[in-house]
Amino acid sequence: RLCRASLIGWASARFEHAMHMQTVRHYMSVRFSSLRGILPAERLQNIEAISRLKNFHSGQVLTSLVDLPFVLIFLAFIAYLSGGLVLLPIGLLIVFCGYAYWLGQCMKKTLGLRDTENNARINFVSEIIGRIHTVKMLGFDFAMQRRYEALLGRSIHDSYVLTAQSIQGRNSSSFFTQIMMIGMVSFGALKVIDGEMSMGALVACVLLSGRIMQPVQRALSSWMLFQEYIMARKKVDGFFELPVYPKIECDELTREKGKVEIKNLYFSYDSQHAFLAGVNLKLNAGRSIALVGPPGDGKSTLMKLIAGFYEPTSGRVLIDGMDAHKIPNDDIVRYVGYLPSESVVFQGSVMDNLTCFRPELEEQAKEISSYLGIDKMVSKLADGYRTELFDGAADPITPGMKQRLTIGRVLVNRPRVILFDHADKSLDKEGYNHMFKFLGQIKGQATMILVSNDRNIIHLAQEQYNIQSGKLVRMDDDYTGAEQIVRPLEGYHS
Repeated sequence: RLCRASLIGWASARFEHAMHMQTVRHYMSVRFSSLRGILPAERLQNIEAISRLKNFHSGQVLTSLVDLPFVLIFLAFIAYLSGGLVLLPIGLLIVFCGYAYWLGQCMKKTLGLRDTENNARINFVSEIIGRIHTVKMLGFDFAMQRRYEALLGRSIHDSYVLTAQSIQGRNSSSFFTQIMMIGMVSFGALKVIDGEMSMGALVACVLLSGRIMQPVQRALSSWMLFQEYIMARKKVDGFFELPVYPKIECDELTREKGKVEIKNLYFSYDSQHAFLAGVNLKLNAGRSIALVGPPGDGKSTLMKLIAGFYEPTSGRVLIDGMDAHKIPNDDIVRYVGYLPSESVVFQGSVMDNLTCFRPELEEQAKEISSYLGIDKMVSKLADGYRTELFDGAADPITPGMKQRLTIGRVLVNRPRVILFDHADKSLDKEGYNHMFKFLGQIKGQATMILVSNDRNIIHLAQEQYNIQSGKLVRMDDDYTGAEQIVRPLEGYHS
């Protein structure tokens, strides 16, 4: 038993680890369009379902079913000792199996309801946590508590029903065991009185009938657990059916240069309206352009298409001759660096946030920190680069510094194409100065597409474009951009 328990525990842990890693890898490759209708809490529930699969794949259920063949052996002995008396346990077993099947279907339905209610409750909690400041300002505390109470009540009710059904299954197996033994004693006694069997044979039959239900009880427990497995497997299979981006093989990757080419690009968020229609653009390595225009005209969408976040509805977005959305995630960071408008901080140290948990990039991170002025801030922290961050109000750095960390995390990879999407919006004055100087230093060394409300940053571009009716239009053929105003950064690509 000790060896079996150890093997089952090892197999269970191995399966869970492999499945979780496979799930995360798949999640990183799923098309963004496929995730739009799935809330974050639902995604977590799909991943959590893996824990409910491990018992079946570890062999624990299989070991509980190994004893089932002994039921037939016990029935054969009863038939040999008592003849027709074996029909009683067979009949009771058939009735019990029918009842177990019905109970399993009831549990399956209850599990579905419970999972639905749990998803609604967890999604609600996730939304409240993400919007806690809005809830506080508008005084929605009591209303949110009442709403959560209603969702929690339904979830607990379903759990109560599920527990009651599980207990009902265990009690029913004990009930059938008692009925079988009573029946064996009653009808067996009559056969003994009639001289059709001996007292010893009756005792043996009663003992065997008691043993029959033990493996059946374990099988019933496995059957009830199987209903939960079905629900969990449905969630996991549904997640793995989400389409992924096709990726380029590693040997097809070319050396990063920074050339961007867009050919007859069409993109829509739905199947009816084209958000971008017939966009064409060709940028040689080192060129800089600015996208200007009113909010909502498609600038950020175009940037995300170039970054490979979205897949074109039709047409192509090429980075150094390769489709942007097909470049593997681990490699595209060397080709394209997307600088967002909002800061993103992960739980971990300052250095972890700069390197994205890759210790081999610490030297590059310190170099980029010096260009963005992060090193001066770090020198004032007690733990320096090892200061822990939690993306909350208690963090020892300012929101502007968080934005610098976000920018630095991208630039550590030294991308050949930089997509500046209002990345200056969350910067403080000092951070803006460092960022502007850095962009000026790498001008000509990296291809840059700039989107900003700041004229100084826009003037770093050599050309200006805007989006009109979904098409990219050059604004002024005479525009040549600002001259180099700072000394170029040496060794950006080294």
